Amino acid sequence: MNEPRNTDDLMMNVQLANRRGIKKEELIDHMGRYELGANLFRIQTTEATLERLAKEGVTSQAVAEREYRRIGNEVRKMVRDATGKNPEDLPVKRRLSDVHKQLKIGHKGMERIDSPTVPKKKTAKRSPKKK
Repeated sequence: MNEPRNTDDLMMNVQLANRRGIKKEELIDHMGRYELGANLFRIQTTEATLERLAKEGVTSQAVAEREYRRIGNEVRKMVRDATGKNPEDLPVKRRLSDVHKQLKIGHKGMERIDSPTVPKKKTAKRSPKKK
């Protein structure tokens, strides 16, 4: 498998966006549920660890960065173990806004199909008024 050689092999958002051919700002819009969940887990675990370190009186930036990288590597390993792929190799999903548009179009189509059709009343054509 593609094991990272060291913690410097973690992909940064810019690198990941370039690799996937999307803008950095749109990364989250193109992640699947598993990748989103892994990122949320990584963020929450990092925050909890940094809070614990602060309570213990640890103020070293180096320690905080080491913990950040350790947690990132553990989450990468979890993703790799579960999926057989590194996070950056997971499939790129469609943009959420595109999915939303498609659902909206589909919903309108279903409403048209489901709505009862009421025949229009035929009205006799009136001739224009003469002055």
